[in-house]
Amino acid sequence: MIQICLCVIILLLIVFFFNIEHFQDNQLSCYYDYIPQGKTRDICVMDCKKVDNCNKNICESICDKCSSNNCEWNKEVNYRLDTFKPSRLKIKVFSGNKGIKLTWIKPLSEYPIDKYYIILSSQNHPSIPDLLEIYILEEQNDLIEYYIKGLENESIYTVFVLTKNKMVISDPSNIEVITPNKYSNINLDVEPTKVGDSMSSQSYNTNSTLERPLYQKNIVYNDVKDILINNLQFKEPKGIYNINIY
Repeated sequence: MIQICLCVIILLLIVFFFNIEHFQDNQLSCYYDYIPQGKTRDICVMDCKKVDNCNKNICESICDKCSSNNCEWNKEVNYRLDTFKPSRLKIKVFSGNKGIKLTWIKPLSEYPIDKYYIILSSQNHPSIPDLLEIYILEEQNDLIEYYIKGLENESIYTVFVLTKNKMVISDPSNIEVITPNKYSNINLDVEPTKVGDSMSSQSYNTNSTLERPLYQKNIVYNDVKDILINNLQFKEPKGIYNINIY
């Protein structure tokens, strides 16, 4: 009798977790298949519901989070938010052996800086076509160094940085094209350390498996989606698994 009860409980748990996973897959599919737009929120939700795997709740969430001018009901709000944007970063990028080094100065902002998004892409990567990786940095220092390790030498990468405060995300920094080189003087085999009170040195290894949980990846993607697709003409990823978010 106890064995039967245990089997029933296990079966119910399997069904429960399967349904959760299926719901998340459908939700993510909707996020990637529908770009919010329209004159009003109601029109946006109505158009979204016509897309496969989209339902009313998901569509309302997508349209409510829309911050682009494609959602025309947001134009006045966007105009106000523009005044709260952190100033646009000017980054410098240096080639290293199997990695790169980025530096920038903390931007001006009406509100405290929440985080930075470092966005790295490559269209000629030897093993990952249309590579897109997003690194999250929470840092308040005035001068920042950031290292990305585990890259392929002689592959061409494009990198830029976004700044986020509690109100809005900045315009993209300058976009730099960089190629890691094994003959570089920048030694990324040695873990960078913090230098002084005004400088932060942090690093990330792309070979790490410590990616963000799925729900955090979804939040980050929605933060940067409009900028990637509308402002910078990035090819829209077909799914969350095409993007590595750390």
